[in-house]
Amino acid sequence: DTLPTVDAAAQASPAGAQVFATACTSCHMAGPLTGPPVPLAVVGTDPALGESPIRGTGNYRVPSLHGVGTRGPLLHDGTVPSLDAMFDPARVTPAFTGKLHGTGAVPGHLFGLDLDAGDRAALVSYLKAL
Repeated sequence: DTLPTVDAAAQASPAGAQVFATACTSCHMAGPLTGPPVPLAVVGTDPALGESPIRGTGNYRVPSLHGVGTRGPLLHDGTVPSLDAMFDPARVTPAFTGKLHGTGAVPGHLFGLDLDAGDRAALVSYLKAL
């Protein structure tokens, strides 16, 4: 199977492609949908792995988003089971029940959580089409 192209995803979700271009391309650059490493503090997830003596670099590699709609779990620790959960604003609250292992907040990668519901839905639709 080949992955859909960025153009095909944009045709499937034009509004989502526009949201992605505005909100996501500073890290997930348009062509490869990835980019240079990002400091741990910018992403805001648990820094334990990124600071570990074995694998620590102080940065996270930016994953390519090609095929992200068919992948899971998400984030460096596999806490988030799906794109829908990833972009659920409740994800950062103590009452969040959508994480893979138990209940509670999944901190970090706040990007996109501040979008209104329509833009978040369009973005998730676009990402699922990649």
